[in-house]
Amino acid sequence: MAQQRTNPAAELGIEPGHVVQELGYRDDSGQELRDGIESIIGGKLLDEEFRGVPDIILLWHQTGNGDLTTAVLFATGSLADDGRIWLLTPKAGQAGYVDPVDIDDAARTTGLTRRDSIPVGKDWTGTPLAFPGDGEQ
Repeated sequence: MAQQRTNPAAELGIEPGHVVQELGYRDDSGQELRDGIESIIGGKLLDEEFRGVPDIILLWHQTGNGDLTTAVLFATGSLADDGRIWLLTPKAGQAGYVDPVDIDDAARTTGLTRRDSIPVGKDWTGTPLAFPGDGEQ
């Protein structure tokens, strides 16, 4: 099925049964990615009101949305010990683009490790942030 081959969520290491929380969602966030994740987990993404312990946090962030380090720090507060944050930012050349230096600074300041970014849709890039020692995807 063509949609499954092009599902941008397939690259995020999300598996059926994962608890996935979404922070910073806005109307211009990547709907195709969101739909793809929901098809993998077999349910809806959890919003900012969720008070459990997610396996994965999707953190949508654009320049002008406030301090990135604060947003990452907030996200780590409820994350499972072996969990991962996917920082979702506009691609280079798009409005709201976040410089990779700012991502590195936020990761370092919050005690997370930044891994290589990947495209997760036409206009979005995903950067995995994890606790040191967390295995690769």
